[in-house]
Amino acid sequence: MGLGRGLGTDMEGCGKCVKWSLFIINFLIFLGGLVVLAVGIWTLADKAYIERLLRNDLFISSAYILIIAGCIIVVISFLGCFGAMKEVKCMLLTYFIFLFLMFVVLLIGGVLGYVFRNQVEDNLRPEMKHTIEEYDPGNLNDPITTAWDDTQRNLQCCGMGLTNMEDEPWMAWKMNSRINPTALDGMVPASCCRLDDFGQVMNCTEDNPVQIEKIYQVDCFTRGLSFVKGHAMYLGGVAFGISFFMVLGMIFSFALFKLIE
Repeated sequence: MGLGRGLGTDMEGCGKCVKWSLFIINFLIFLGGLVVLAVGIWTLADKAYIERLLRNDLFISSAYILIIAGCIIVVISFLGCFGAMKEVKCMLLTYFIFLFLMFVVLLIGGVLGYVFRNQVEDNLRPEMKHTIEEYDPGNLNDPITTAWDDTQRNLQCCGMGLTNMEDEPWMAWKMNSRINPTALDGMVPASCCRLDDFGQVMNCTEDNPVQIEKIYQVDCFTRGLSFVKGHAMYLGGVAFGISFFMVLGMIFSFALFKLIE
């Protein structure tokens, strides 16, 4: 009984239409699962340094959710295709249940992405200001030091805008007593150094105060905020986008389940 006996004679035409529609939907879900997986891996592999400055787990948590969900969705799509082609009711039921669970998981991941996007502006500035004071040029393996160096090199920025310093964000490094022991000093980390016309890193740490033409002059807060909010939108958009096809998959799998005798 669980295997079914095929489509009824009166509903054969409608059943075939539902079956092939489910097959096509599952192919789209499969592609969506690959996209979800790719976006999650990209977030972890390429931009995890931002999370260390934010000290907020929502950004990376949503990426982990997408990676796990993407792997499971790829497997589920094969289950749905096989169940539809073979008209096996127990497989269609299993497919429906797992698809519903993944639908809920993706919604959670999407919501986390958008919640993070709305929270990030309030959290980013105070956290960056705090961590800039903890930066230790003598300990390059320190997580905060690594995070700042990666952020400045990858986003091509230096420091962050503060009150009365918005036009010169590099001056925020004056708050770090390890780099600038006295109020007269004006040094920056080596990660602020620009590349010359030949792609070589300039030496911007030999002069005190620093020669500003040798350093990035973009605000790391502004550039980081733009990146994080845009990336969070991608995370949420991918999660909600694939959820739409999963709803269609559930509808067609239920319809085919009812049509099989």
